[in-house]
Amino acid sequence: MYSVSVIMPVYNNEKTLERAIQSILKQTIFDLELILVNDGSTDTSAQICEEYAKKEPLLVEVIHQKRTGLGIARNRGLFKASGSYVYFADPKNTFDERMFEDNIQLAEEKNAELVVFGFTERDVRSLEGKKQHLPNLPHLSSRESFRDHYRNFHHFFPYFLCNKLYRRDYLQKHRMTFHKIPLKEVAFFNLSVYKELSRVAFNRTSYCNRSNFEKKENHHYQEHLYKVNIELAKYFEALLRYWKYDEVFRDLIVQEYYHAVYVELISLSTQKTGLSPEQQEARMNEILENEKVQSYLKELKVSNEKNPYMKALLATLQNGNGKNAIQLVTHKTSAQKTTSKIRNIIRTLFRL
Repeated sequence: MYSVSVIMPVYNNEKTLERAIQSILKQTIFDLELILVNDGSTDTSAQICEEYAKKEPLLVEVIHQKRTGLGIARNRGLFKASGSYVYFADPKNTFDERMFEDNIQLAEEKNAELVVFGFTERDVRSLEGKKQHLPNLPHLSSRESFRDHYRNFHHFFPYFLCNKLYRRDYLQKHRMTFHKIPLKEVAFFNLSVYKELSRVAFNRTSYCNRSNFEKKENHHYQEHLYKVNIELAKYFEALLRYWKYDEVFRDLIVQEYYHAVYVELISLSTQKTGLSPEQQEARMNEILENEKVQSYLKELKVSNEKNPYMKALLATLQNGNGKNAIQLVTHKTSAQKTTSKIRNIIRTLFRL
């Protein structure tokens, strides 16, 4: 049995795949298995996977499947995994060579079911270039302590995979798999993991370099996204109710519902929807007329918002005025684009 099974779903990642694979194979522990799940790639990703399987036949295994989505690809990897621990690697990222040695040692010392560590976010579009995120929590050694500290835990990227190492027998015991839910399967998976979690260890060191500059912006409206986000809010609410912490963390529940509404509003206002202004307004009003959604929105205090724009937007949403909310976001976006153009002109002038 291996110390860790690294599951890497692959879909058209030819530009970054080799770099990611090499950083896994350069780890300071050697008893790991890398399971590459090629999810119907149409570029050279499949060939790259096969090349590494030939180079490292004892460490690398390749699974080819028709395009079914990253959640199903991860489940295929989980079914094959035999390591004591599981790590879900993104082929766009790179990893510090001590990531597994350090965090497996920590997991063994603390008998942890989950280890959460730091990561570095790289973005060539920002002036800083990168930003480090490190957890600031004590080790949690009981179910009660994890739930008591959940507020702080929730504020450190609870829906990410890149900064988490999972004990495989815990996942097996509770039959953890990724749901067939597009876009948010990782969030649902992690909430399922947290349901019975007892022992969590934290490592305040960055081990994963998470790249986001290669993402292409999606300018097309995704009609099902609001439904998925609302289902996630309901799932989160059900989890806290199961713990009997739903009143303790009610504000977190409110924020999840608000997030679903806000994301839909931004999508309607800034992306190519194919809808007329009247249809966009009707869509937003339909959402705001939902009694449960509106009751949660009204729990947010407008006075707590320091940003004048966000204050006005929240007040508009609470009044159920979808048309004005869309206009606010549209005007804000237009102003930001103008400011961005001016900055680009200034930068060009200074280069001359």
